[in-house]
Amino acid sequence: MSERDENGDDTADESGGFEPAEEPTDETPAEEATADESPGREPASNTASGSPGPDEQYCSSCGEIIKKEAEICPECGVRQKPSASSGSKDRATAGILAILLGWIGAHKFYLGETGMGILYLCFFWTGIPAIVGLIEGILYLTKTDEEFQRQYVND
Repeated sequence: MSERDENGDDTADESGGFEPAEEPTDETPAEEATADESPGREPASNTASGSPGPDEQYCSSCGEIIKKEAEICPECGVRQKPSASSGSKDRATAGILAILLGWIGAHKFYLGETGMGILYLCFFWTGIPAIVGLIEGILYLTKTDEEFQRQYVND
């Protein structure tokens, strides 16, 4: 007689013989998914809270909450940009340079925009860079550090 699985169908192995059906596991589908994860990997976060904790941030691509130390998002696999602390420019310094020395483009050189700095130097005699520098300095100082880093420092 042949073996039958849970549905009553015959089960045959590759050699033409019959083998017993697979026994059901006690794990629920959610437990099976967790069992497949690697032991060192922690879940990203409880997204039900809606805001990241002190050691978490949003993924720059998918918006999922991930650990700040994560180089790659575990959800979408996109490499994260370096944190603002590495290679960052100070918002207050850029703002003060723009207000005081904006007419010669000092703030543009500070932010690494050499081409714009040279343009400011070429037209400093018109007074236009002084007005633009004053406006840019106020804009720099009214932004949060994160907004400043994202808009003016990170490419």
